[in-house]
Amino acid sequence: MAKRATLNGKTLKQGESFNDITLLKVNQNSVLVKHQGLVKSLYLIPIPYKPSH
Repeated sequence: MAKRATLNGKTLKQGESFNDITLLKVNQNSVLVKHQGLVKSLYLIPIPYKPSH
């Protein structure tokens, strides 16, 4: 199964581009993207689980 990430509402596979953002690599808790010549890591911030009452 191909790794995917959703950026700005668009689901991308590794190597695909959208709005000048290229998804380079999908890791477990982050993605590596290239935007305007800069390579950046974007990290997921998990939301604490709150059980419903």
